[in-house]
Amino acid sequence: MKKFVGIRVSLPSQFSGSVILALTFILSSCSQDNTSSNQLDTNQAVSPEQQDWVKEELLTQVTGLRKELAELRVEVKALDGKVPNLKVADNKPSRPAAIAPKEIPLNDPYAMGDDSAKVIIIEFTDYQCPYCARHSKGVLPEIKKNFVDTGKIQYAIRDYPLGFHAEAKGAAISANCAGEQGKYWEMHDVLFDNPRNLSKDFYQQQVAKLDLNLEKFQTCVDNPASATAIDQSIADGSKYGVSGTPKSFIGVIKDNKIVNIKSISGAQGYNVFAAAIEERL
Repeated sequence: MKKFVGIRVSLPSQFSGSVILALTFILSSCSQDNTSSNQLDTNQAVSPEQQDWVKEELLTQVTGLRKELAELRVEVKALDGKVPNLKVADNKPSRPAAIAPKEIPLNDPYAMGDDSAKVIIIEFTDYQCPYCARHSKGVLPEIKKNFVDTGKIQYAIRDYPLGFHAEAKGAAISANCAGEQGKYWEMHDVLFDNPRNLSKDFYQQQVAKLDLNLEKFQTCVDNPASATAIDQSIADGSKYGVSGTPKSFIGVIKDNKIVNIKSISGAQGYNVFAAAIEERL
């Protein structure tokens, strides 16, 4: 039995830039359980568009929290009086620190980088998460330039669409189906460039722009196996300790798996990734 404290959250209709900036630094990842405490690189600027998107993300997560609290109140009320002499501890035990998995099997058909690279980054992402977009547009290009394009590492994306992001799973399926025609990273980039436009119509528009075969793309999207693959990626991520996005694992490639793994939670700065990579090269 947990002790719950009611919290009133009031969000004004207009956020100032400074408030958004502060909240952006507090929240560095999109999380199903809203437990992230990692901070963003404060050297990265927050554009007005990103401010609006972060505001939407905050509202989405607060709405989810309110729903969960309402459900918990119902459960607590139902239990009230049924458990005699119930004593609630005043001190809540702290959450144990996340531990990186010892190994992760490799199965990433659209990983970019030299096949002979000895190190790989596996990023679990959500196409509606503003922190994933921040990483993809601000940090990933630097990683690609300095480590992927130089043949030192590979980089792979795995999908972890969160339940409160209605279009994230469809976007992930679309990226994978574009990958079947050799345009995974092109679709990946356009999805993060257009987070507010994600929809079936938008995905089909990109098919034409990326010169994909529409029939093959739609057959892939409609195939139940495509959705099952996303569900399996979510299950795998949860097994490895993923609870929010972005979540990255940097490790050494050995016998078709990665070992000596460093986990990085949230939208951390380039230097955090560079240091972890250099330690494993």
